[in-house]
Amino acid sequence: MKVCLHSISYAGLFYEGRHVPLKEMIPKAAEMGYEGVEVTAKRPLASPLDVKGKKAKEIKELADSYGIELPLIAAYADLTNPDPLDREKELLYAVECIRMAEEMESPIVRFYGGGDKVYEEVPFRQQWEWAKEGLRYLAEVAEDRGIKIALEPHTSVVQTHEDALDMVEQIGSDNVGICLDPPLLAIHREPVEKAVRAVGRLLLHAHVMDFVRKPVLVKYHAMPGLAVTEFTPIQDVPLGEGEVDLETFIRTASEVGYEGHLSYEVCVPFHIRHRMPTLQDVDRMTRHAAQYLRRLLGK
Repeated sequence: MKVCLHSISYAGLFYEGRHVPLKEMIPKAAEMGYEGVEVTAKRPLASPLDVKGKKAKEIKELADSYGIELPLIAAYADLTNPDPLDREKELLYAVECIRMAEEMESPIVRFYGGGDKVYEEVPFRQQWEWAKEGLRYLAEVAEDRGIKIALEPHTSVVQTHEDALDMVEQIGSDNVGICLDPPLLAIHREPVEKAVRAVGRLLLHAHVMDFVRKPVLVKYHAMPGLAVTEFTPIQDVPLGEGEVDLETFIRTASEVGYEGHLSYEVCVPFHIRHRMPTLQDVDRMTRHAAQYLRRLLGK
């Protein structure tokens, strides 16, 4: 397995400070000990609107010069948008991500089973069918370009490894595999070893981070007496300091024959003792992650 940095970590979304362009991030990743960079297919990093032709070639050449692989394009298409015209636009974006992957010689494009949420106003079953229809179409487009599709269980209608297996089976294409996230397995309390063995040879990519569950927050309601609604906050922490069982994931993934990338990501809002994180804080977390993963892999 190889150690990879998800470029979303430096998109400027979850810390105070500027985003780090790929042309700066690739040398930074190499210096930290990463072997690959996962490309975020949206602005400000690498939208397919901006990365094509000469620009795509320059990024690939820069990565090659530092010995950095570009194993996956992380696409953010919303395949379950209730508006049919909007779904067509999302497919256009998705096809452009596949085109960008071909130009950058990235072998995999990652999609969610929908967007980043379940639409409450639309029956769940209908959203599942839209996602399946969209992914089936994209699987054919990608296969024509020599690109694999990795379906990632996330926050839409495909949330667990079992959801992903059902979706892949129903799509019925050998060109579709699965991207697993040990932190999402932990959030859903899915047994890590069981999930990895069930996915088996379909495993194409993996995202890693770590978190702890904090004491519940409550919203107070003035009713006859007092009522509360409880929320469980999770907090991003350096690898090895939380509840994500990376050692079991890596061991089991190796046993099922996985030789791909473990892509570290700083990808959720977090704080440091209620202080907004800085770029320097993200640097510390990503550097630690590279060292931690290399130790686990015996590198």
